[in-house]
Amino acid sequence: MIRGVILDMDGLITDTERLFLRFWSEVMASRGYPAHEELVAHCVGLDTKEAEVYVRSKLGKSFDYRSILAEASALSREYCSRNGVPLKDGLSELLSFLEQKQIPYGVATSAGYESAKKRLTQIGLRDRLHGIVTGDMVRQGKPAPDIFLKACEQLGTPPGETLVLEDSPHGILGAYRAGCIPVMVPDLASPDAATTAIAYAVVPGLEQVIPLIRQINQY
Repeated sequence: MIRGVILDMDGLITDTERLFLRFWSEVMASRGYPAHEELVAHCVGLDTKEAEVYVRSKLGKSFDYRSILAEASALSREYCSRNGVPLKDGLSELLSFLEQKQIPYGVATSAGYESAKKRLTQIGLRDRLHGIVTGDMVRQGKPAPDIFLKACEQLGTPPGETLVLEDSPHGILGAYRAGCIPVMVPDLASPDAATTAIAYAVVPGLEQVIPLIRQINQY
């Protein structure tokens, strides 16, 4: 039985991971680097500190990760301010379905609280949520289980009856460690064999989540 749903934000609710990748590539090129898009895909779901450690392990300790991240992020925010935040297909239908069935849902994101609150307010979702847990609210970020356990507390639902929708292997691993029901909706990162093995399901888009919940809850 699914009694609650936890959603990631970037790449799951908002179609902003690909947008960030575009500006990351532009900034990297302006500084004379190849895009290294595979590094961005690997870091999806990680908090900033862990992502920095990983990228610098690949590109060298002198690589100015924070500066490039800040510039690419600023360009992405500027784009969203001018053009609106792109949302994932099927999101509106899924949230309406959850509200109709009175299934509480919340967000668990590696982003910081102020950034997440601003983004969720911008897309008109902040007041519809039953909880928000961000990377700076827990001791360890994804793939540790902390963020999902706290989100379950906010929703008031047991982990074993809480569906987690994630677009990254790191998020799926964290949800699995929390004892939740992890479902991957891939974006930049494709599931490897280890991720597929621990995911309850891998679906191509949010449109497939409603029939999955119907099947589990026998609606």
